[in-house]
Amino acid sequence: MAAEQSLEIGCGFGRLSPIIAEYSRHHIGIDINRDALATARLSYSELQFQEASATSLPFPDDSFGLVTTCTVLQHIPPDRFNEVIAEVKRVFAANGTLLICEETRKLNARDQHTWHRPLETYTKLFKPLTLLSETYIDEIDRMPGMETPGRVMLFRHQSARELSDQ
Repeated sequence: MAAEQSLEIGCGFGRLSPIIAEYSRHHIGIDINRDALATARLSYSELQFQEASATSLPFPDDSFGLVTTCTVLQHIPPDRFNEVIAEVKRVFAANGTLLICEETRKLNARDQHTWHRPLETYTKLFKPLTLLSETYIDEIDRMPGMETPGRVMLFRHQSARELSDQ
């Protein structure tokens, strides 16, 4: 079932935007990088792209039935992370789907612009959403000498009936 609206946080050059847009009637990709957005607009003129920060999403509450991020949250510093999570949850529709892909393996790595968070951080902070699925990217793991750095995670609200069926 398609969402009425989808939001792609950190769309960059828009490479994933056409794929995500297939799952909604109206798709918006946001990013803070003006140059990347200019390229996205040229490459995918049929889609909507907007300059915006995940710390202050310019949308009403409960706007999006599908929200996605791909390697975005791992770049949010600890002092801004809860703020971003609160914004994602605010614009997320009650019957929606949240799909994120974030680095979760290199927890002890030191990097100046990436914060490595375990799966449990995401499940805790996105409550009351339920983690329905999480998986490493097997295609990367099958490449000789490669290891997927993170997980794809699917969250949704679950109804009382769905919870009792588990």
